[in-house]
Amino acid sequence: YSICVTNDNEFVFSADQEGYLKQHSTKTRKKVRDFGRVHKNCIRCMAITPDNEKLITSDNKGFLKIFVIADGRLERELERAHQGSILTMAVSSDSDWFYSAGEKGVLVNFRFF
Repeated sequence: YSICVTNDNEFVFSADQEGYLKQHSTKTRKKVRDFGRVHKNCIRCMAITPDNEKLITSDNKGFLKIFVIADGRLERELERAHQGSILTMAVSSDSDWFYSAGEKGVLVNFRFF
């Protein structure tokens, strides 16, 4: 399970152990978008870029996915970014880089394109 909020507090994203992702409005408390099953297993953690443009999700198998928040489109998928679970992620303050750390103790950085 994972949850995160956009930096402007407009949206909250929730994910579950089955790999389903949803977006809700913090103002109306209603579901804005149901992304469906975006991972084949548990979504372990999520991160949002400081500019609120992208959402990154990760799962227990080391997969990362980057979504465009404005339209929900899958922009990029990184298969096997880690061997095993991705435990935490962070995005740089300029939204150019994101970092992930896995259960094997490996820290990986990626540049947004």
